[in-house]
Amino acid sequence: MAVFAFFGHGAQGIYRTEKHNYLLPQDLFSRVLPQEVGGDQKKLREGLHSYAVSLQEVLQKVGKASPRGILAMLDCCREETGAQTDV
Repeated sequence: MAVFAFFGHGAQGIYRTEKHNYLLPQDLFSRVLPQEVGGDQKKLREGLHSYAVSLQEVLQKVGKASPRGILAMLDCCREETGAQTDV
């Protein structure tokens, strides 16, 4: 059994066509992006893509170890990225 836990920020579909879920660094919206994007939405989405970690990719890599099961525990606040979400 593999256990993966993440507590922090999350986002779904950084680009409008994506259905992926992303894990984001805790200080991304308070420190990192404000300095880099200055309110530009296009730069915001690019910045998110640069710093985000795809949850699907993490689970695929864990699955390559062939565990009997994977337990993923997530406690993620979801930030508005300008993209459409299913929530």
